[in-house]
Amino acid sequence: MPSARKLYKNSVVLPVTCVGRIAGQYAKPRSNPVETLADVTTVLAFRGHNINGPGLDQRTPVPDRLLRGYFHSAATLNTISVFGSQSDPIETTSHVGKGPITKPTSYPRTILTSHEALLLPYETSVTRGRHCTSATFLWVGERTRQLDGAHVEFLRGLRNPIGIKLSSKTSPNELVALLNRLCPDKTGETGRITLITRLGALNVQAALPPLIKAVQSSGHQPVWMGDPCHGNTFTTADGKIKTRCAMTMLEEAQQTYAIHRRSGSRLGGLHIEQTGESVTECVEHIASGSGHLSLNYRTLCDPRLSREQAMLFVARFANYAQRLDLKTETHKIFEQRFKKLRSEKEMVDDLAIMDMPFVEDHPQELAAFAYQPPLIAGMARS
Repeated sequence: MPSARKLYKNSVVLPVTCVGRIAGQYAKPRSNPVETLADVTTVLAFRGHNINGPGLDQRTPVPDRLLRGYFHSAATLNTISVFGSQSDPIETTSHVGKGPITKPTSYPRTILTSHEALLLPYETSVTRGRHCTSATFLWVGERTRQLDGAHVEFLRGLRNPIGIKLSSKTSPNELVALLNRLCPDKTGETGRITLITRLGALNVQAALPPLIKAVQSSGHQPVWMGDPCHGNTFTTADGKIKTRCAMTMLEEAQQTYAIHRRSGSRLGGLHIEQTGESVTECVEHIASGSGHLSLNYRTLCDPRLSREQAMLFVARFANYAQRLDLKTETHKIFEQRFKKLRSEKEMVDDLAIMDMPFVEDHPQELAAFAYQPPLIAGMARS
């Protein structure tokens, strides 16, 4: 995570906050409460180490696992706290006088923690006042964000930063109702709510713009985050392995960024599932096949990008964002400059008033001069 953050931070020249789904992500929502085995018998699904174990003989829920989860969370926090005492350098550019001045600045390496507020008995037991201490950032998921449900009721009483996962099934009215419930103070808590879209590469063009428009009309000011992973999970042809395609995930992330730019909004972050290990759980391209997945497929739930895949993903996305920003800003400059130019007729009339006879003889040459593109066009090509 720190390596990916440093890469993106140096690309966009902005401070980047690193939030890890770590030190507490020991409970998992499952689409099916049971798992069907090859012999057609069923067992309880693995619900995360806070509840039961991945082995077929470990599926009975054990309350003592909550204590073990708390111990491992505390141990993980002690380990990653070392990063908080160090800083990464970053160059920032400011404009003073005639030209830009670049100066080094340091930002802390702090890794904040997050997970889905799924297991309410655990979350409530570590809540002090209006702050849940199990993580800095808690979110409500696709299966637990019912407006009248217990999870939304628990989260609306907290002062923690809160996330809301949104799929392509989320309606604009439902989203605004959730924002009203979790953050009734629209202007006094700007950015406390983060909207995490997980729409799928095939759905983002149709699903995202109405959600953005509804939020803008509501007056709420959340942070938008893109999750290109969960909406693009599929099973291999033999039905045995869950995986994801890195290029499909990148396509959704790029589309999400572009849609926000066109809508007058801003994508404030990326949510990616990765590990620091060299696992083989995601394919690079659909056409590359899935034969290599069994080499080091270690996940117990969802497939993750390897460290190498995650770094390449961030680099590709940052490069796309930079190019799109440059193209957008260049277009704005063109518009501003052309607005200042008067029409050919106005210029001809003005020059005629000044008694310049060559105007009527060479109107096309004058028009070509008047509409010559600005020199900044060369920057866009480079």
